[in-house]
Amino acid sequence: MHGHARALLHNGMNLVSLFTRADNIVGIDIGEEYLRLAVLHKEKDGTERISLLASEKVSPQTVVGGVVRNTESLARHLRNLAKNVATGRSRTRITYAIVSVPADTAYSRVYGFPSSIKGSRLEETMDLTVGFQLPVKIEDVYLDWEKVPHGGKNEVFLAAMKKPVVDGYIGALRAAGINPVAIELYPQSVARAIAPGDAPRVVVSDSPSGITASVIVDGIARFTRV
Repeated sequence: MHGHARALLHNGMNLVSLFTRADNIVGIDIGEEYLRLAVLHKEKDGTERISLLASEKVSPQTVVGGVVRNTESLARHLRNLAKNVATGRSRTRITYAIVSVPADTAYSRVYGFPSSIKGSRLEETMDLTVGFQLPVKIEDVYLDWEKVPHGGKNEVFLAAMKKPVVDGYIGALRAAGINPVAIELYPQSVARAIAPGDAPRVVVSDSPSGITASVIVDGIARFTRV
C-alpha cells in the first residue's frame, strides 16, 4: 500500500531494485486451512497472466482467528509450499512474496475528505486523523493507507493490525526463507482482482473460526466484518 507505511514491511530493501531483478515476487495467501500461491507472468505485450498456482493444507491450530498460534508449523508448511513449487514442472524459486492474511484482527476504514485536501495536505490530514480516530494506540500497530484510485471522490483507505499479529506471520515467513515484500488484508487482495467500475460485490469467506464478509466498491473493501 502507498502512503504512511509506518514501515509496515520494507525491511530496508530498495524496492526499485527489487522489482527489477530476476527473482520472482509471488503472491501467497495464508489462511487457517490452506496456503495458496500464485505467480504472475508478464507477456511481451505487457499483459499479465497467472503462470503458476499451488496450495498446501495447513495443520489445525496453526492459524486461529487470523493469529499465528504455531510459528514452527506455519513455517514448515511454507517450506513445503516453496519446495513443491521449486521442484515442479514450472520451477519457481520463492525468495520474495506479497502476502495476504486474514482480516480477523485488523482495523480498516475508508475516510472521505474535501477535494481541496490533496498532496502534502492529505499527508498532514491523515497524520491528524490517525492520531485522533484510530481505536488503538498507534505505537501498538503497523498501519498503512492509500488513496482510493477509483470512484471520483477524495477518499483514503486505511488498514491497521497489531504488531504481534503481523510479527507472527513475518517470523514464520522468514523461518521458511521467504522475504515478505508487503502484507495486506485478504478482502483488499480480492478487491484488487475486481475490475474498477464493476457493480458492488459482497465477498464471503469461511474458516473454522468464523466467516468474513466484505463489501467491495470501486476496488476498495469498504466494509468488513468477521
